[in-house]
Amino acid sequence: MIVVEENKDFERIIGAADAPVFNALAARGTLLTNYYAIRHSSLPNYLAMLAGDTFGIDHNCTDCSIPAQSLVDQLEAAGVSWKAYLQGLPEPCSKCFSSG
Repeated sequence: MIVVEENKDFERIIGAADAPVFNALAARGTLLTNYYAIRHSSLPNYLAMLAGDTFGIDHNCTDCSIPAQSLVDQLEAAGVSWKAYLQGLPEPCSKCFSSG
């Protein structure tokens, strides 16, 4: 399981009394304490995390397409199931930048 707390300072989550579930998960798993974004805006960071490259994309875009394999493709090819839970999207596979 990978939990990404986007736009939150480390101290806002780890050790915070109002984040008991995340703190319990961090205590049971591996807590990456020296991981930083490579760009500002989210998409290049998610590409790097899931595909190992930004493919030259340096901003959020809804019309860009990358003909390359990602971790998700490799999981599916190996018959490993996966899920993504994304807070705040108005519908599955939404390409909007923000909602509400």
